[in-house]
Order: sequence, then C-alpha cells, then structure tokens
Amino acid sequence: MRSRAPWLLAALVVASFIILLALAVASAQALAKNTAQYVGCSNPLQAVGGYRTVSTVDAFRRTYDTNGGTVERWADPTNVLWERFDAELAAHVSKYGKPMDVIWFQLCVVKARPVTDQDARDVVTLIRQRLPVATIYVSPLGEPCDKADLPYGRYLTDLLVNEGLVLRGPVFVPLKPSEVRADNCHPNAEGKLVLGQQMADFFDPL
Repeated sequence: MRSRAPWLLAALVVASFIILLALAVASAQALAKNTAQYVGCSNPLQAVGGYRTVSTVDAFRRTYDTNGGTVERWADPTNVLWERFDAELAAHVSKYGKPMDVIWFQLCVVKARPVTDQDARDVVTLIRQRLPVATIYVSPLGEPCDKADLPYGRYLTDLLVNEGLVLRGPVFVPLKPSEVRADNCHPNAEGKLVLGQQMADFFDPL
C-alpha cells in the first residue's frame, strides 16, 4: 500500500501557508485603518521619530522633512512644505490604496515670525482640501522651547478646537533638562523617546 504521509504533509504545508497569509492580510488591514501623518516643524518630526521607535502599531508609517514648518509657512499654499506633504500622500495612496486617516498638526509658532489666527485656520483648510474625511488632531508645542511663543500656540489650539475645526491632540508633559538639546527647545535622543511614548499612548488606541 502506498504511503499517504507525503500527501498529508503537503496538505498541511499548504493549509499552514493559507492561514499565515490570512493572518498577514488581516494584520495589514488592521494597521491600514489607523494610518497617520503629521504637519508641523522639526519638533513633531522628532516626536514621530521617537514614536516609530516605541510604537507597536506604527500608525505613522514614515517621517518626512518638515524642518522650519512654522504655522505661517504651512498657511502659504505655495510653500515647498506642501510639495513634500503631497509627495507623502501620493506615496501612501500608492502603497496602501487609500490616503491617511489621521493628521496630527502641531502648531509651531516662533516669536520672530508673525502668525495670525487665520493662518492656523488656513492650514486646516489646506489639509481638508487634500483629505476631506481625515480626522485632524492639533497640539501646541510642548515645553520647553525658548524661541517659541508657547502661550499663543496654546491659544491657537483652543481656538481651532472650540471652532469645531479639529480635535485636541496629545498635550505633552514638559521635558526635563536632561531630555532637551542645548537650544532648550528640541528633544535629544532620550527626549524623543519620551515624546514618542506619549504619542503612542494617545494615537495607538485610536
């Protein structure tokens, strides 16, 4: 009598492959429901870098260059920042078949550059033009940051939330002196992880 063992083994291998493939697809779909991107300056760029180190969900799939992205620059539809954002959006759609579901807008307000209430509203409008159904969360810059107008950033956050334009995003615990670079504004390696963990606590359950 011919042994059936090889056939049974082959069947088990195929069945195992199908199960693993189904689990992989399910996992990818679960992640895809939670994809996010950010708008802001170097601070959210660094915070997202820390987030991607600590998060098990990885809603923010990539970082991109937002250095110098203060509110009034994002309010200008011709600024190069929007070219970078649009490139990220196109790459995301190409890879995942859909745009991001969540945008995190951190309001970077620098004392040396004038910003208006309307500038903040205009940034939200420009996001909405690209992502009409995305959920937008807004946060002010966290402490410390000597060159930032932190009170005005908090005011703008409240303004956008109270006008119903956005939802309130994570509010960061002030970084310790040992977690900040010499400029007393940007997080160091340790500070990035601290911010990243707070981001994971906020965004990963969404």
